[in-house]
Parts: sequence; structure tokens; C-alpha cells
Amino acid sequence: MFKVWEQHLSPFIVLSEYEEGVLLRLGMYKKNLVKGINIKVPLLDYVMVTTVTKDTYHVVNVNVTTTDSKSICVGAIVEFDICDIKKYFLDVNEAQSNAHDITRGIIADYLSDCEWEEVKKKTTLTQIKNKLKPQLADMGMNIHQVMFGDITQTRVFTVFKD
Repeated sequence: MFKVWEQHLSPFIVLSEYEEGVLLRLGMYKKNLVKGINIKVPLLDYVMVTTVTKDTYHVVNVNVTTTDSKSICVGAIVEFDICDIKKYFLDVNEAQSNAHDITRGIIADYLSDCEWEEVKKKTTLTQIKNKLKPQLADMGMNIHQVMFGDITQTRVFTVFKD
């Protein structure tokens, strides 16, 4: 009940130190909201708020064959924060979900052009981070670090054979 009051009927909204948001008036962008008290027009304004401090997302394992024909499985963890709240909410549909998908694609694309020994080097993580950085920036996200949580060689077995 309080959330309904705060979202639709209250003339103000209070954001915590770690939050930012956007204010939409009749569905159109009006302004960014920052920590502290923010004034809004009841019933006409809609507020979208999220945490903007450092966070992580886990990338589902990516299966790739390297240039030296090694089958590998890599899982990554990406540390980020939100640097442009308007882009994060309004320029992208579900930015964090999109970031996950884009990260998987960049990892698969980059590692498929590497040999197994290159994959294990820290420079590989730096290269992936550098390719990911502009993509996330377009969604209002700033990348701090990419880490491999899992990195293994795998074996492929044929279960049924004609």
C-alpha cells in the first residue's frame, strides 16, 4: 500500500545515497533524479529508480572451440556500475539482461580466435573488457573488471553414431 502511495500519490520521492532515477511526466522523459528529496506531480509523474553503485553479473558458461581445436568452457563475472541513468532506463530495454547477452557474444567471438594458451592469459581478459566497454557505455553502464569464474577444457563425446 505504501508503494502505491509513494509511486502515484506522493508529491515527492526520497532516493538513498546509492540510488538514481528518472522522472517521466505523462510517459515522457522530464529529468534525472538524484539522492535526496525529489519533487514530482502526483498522478502525472512516474519514477524509475535503481541502485547505481558497483554490482556484478555472472555470465552463463560459453562453449567455444579455439584455433588449436581445443573445446573449452568459460564462465565470466563482470563488475560494473551505472554511469548514465537515462540511457540505462530509456535507451535500452532491460540493460542488464542485454549486457549479459552481449558479453557472452563478445567472449565467444574473441576466444574462438585464440589458442588455448592465450585464453589463460590475463591479457585476454583485458582485450574482452576493451571490446565490451563501448557496448556497455551505450547502455549507461561502466565496466570495471571482467573475470573468468570458470575456465576448463572440455571433451566432446558422440553418443549416437550412424
